[in-house]
Amino acid sequence: MTMRFLLLFLLTGLSALAESITILGINDMHAALEQMPKLYTAVQQERTADPELILLSAGDNRTGNPFSDMDDEPGMPMVRLMNKIGFQASALGNHEMDAGQDCFRACLKASHFPYLCANASPDPSLDLPMPPTAILDIKGVKVGVLGLVHVDKTGHPSGLRDNYKGIVFHDPYETAKRSLHLLKGCDVIVVLTHLGFEEDKKLASLLPEADVIIGGHSHTVVPNDTVVNGVLITQAGWKARYLTRITLNVQDGKVTEKHSRLISIDGCAPTPEIQAYIEQLKQNSKLNAPVARNLKELPNREAVGCMVADAHRAATGVDVVVLNRGSVRTDTLPAGDITMLDVLRIDPYANHMVICQLTGSQLATMLCGATEDNYGAPCVSGLSYSGTIGPDHKLRLSSVTLPDGSAPDPSTTYSVLISAFVLEHCGFVPDNFTPRPDLISHEIQAKGLRLLKEVDYSTARRAHVTRED
Repeated sequence: MTMRFLLLFLLTGLSALAESITILGINDMHAALEQMPKLYTAVQQERTADPELILLSAGDNRTGNPFSDMDDEPGMPMVRLMNKIGFQASALGNHEMDAGQDCFRACLKASHFPYLCANASPDPSLDLPMPPTAILDIKGVKVGVLGLVHVDKTGHPSGLRDNYKGIVFHDPYETAKRSLHLLKGCDVIVVLTHLGFEEDKKLASLLPEADVIIGGHSHTVVPNDTVVNGVLITQAGWKARYLTRITLNVQDGKVTEKHSRLISIDGCAPTPEIQAYIEQLKQNSKLNAPVARNLKELPNREAVGCMVADAHRAATGVDVVVLNRGSVRTDTLPAGDITMLDVLRIDPYANHMVICQLTGSQLATMLCGATEDNYGAPCVSGLSYSGTIGPDHKLRLSSVTLPDGSAPDPSTTYSVLISAFVLEHCGFVPDNFTPRPDLISHEIQAKGLRLLKEVDYSTARRAHVTRED
């Protein structure tokens, strides 16, 4: 009797043993170099508590800081930093190929971690290895990680079509269900996504087998312990302001408890070694060279967008410029010298431009087509307009006005500068357009600002648009 009781006690004790697994998730760092010394400190502090923690990124590691994006090896400074910090995997974000496939290939080869993307099928000749999954063995627990990226109406992630040549993208939701067999035998299933928070909630409703979704793309600061359909969902804003600590208790091959907690990076002391590397990157005379002078602080993205659009028009001589608002990446600009660094922070994309010949009526169609769900109505030069944006995110114009106060003549043709990105996404293909790969967006912005010399757009506003709920 005593022996049976002892055996029962031992068996019960063994089945009750649980392991605590720590995962750190971050997303949309966008080459926030100034945060990397603090992020290194934060991760090291967490490793002190759990030396076997897992560190994952949900994509968009690059695009946002010219000292990395425009390095002699574009994007490589961020790769070196991620290697140093100790990332174990990243999702593919829609900005990873902003500098083209050759640069991305070099970054892949230099990274000490894989980029996971189950719903991308690159042609083997491209030599762009992006495995669908990774399986990590931590404390005897098998943690399976599945990567997904969003696919928009163009059939590829947001960005220029040329950057995705030779890669077929599949529906992320169908791919997730279809790929679960790759994680057979795993105790924990983590889906590392670059879809957006609303899309992650949809994924959770379709994929209850997942334990955690670590998301990105929408730059959402998801509250602690957000659970949908039994799946813990996290996202940590953007530009490395936050890190998410995910704690999982795993018992008998199942997750029995899960929690997430946001960690602010701003309060961490920078690690001197990493800070010294960042300061070294900043010693770039080309980027620090002034191109124009800003007389008064620009208080919002509309003002910055008006300045950029005018610079494009000055550099090219077109009648009208229409820029998608998402291509303007800074919300303010201080008074003083405008440097190449400022130009590239405003526009890190190196978009190729297109010159269209549009009638007055087609101008209105282009303005509506260039309106984006996340960013709103376009920035312009050579006209102003007013209207509303409804719950469907569509712009409805009430007026369009030329600089002389008149409305565009429906039958008159105007030369209009747009980006290849706008041409691809606006849903309207002009009858007469000329791709100009020799016109690179940030280069003509710099050229136009040099021509303008001194600028004051502190009160500029050309898009008079209200949102309707």
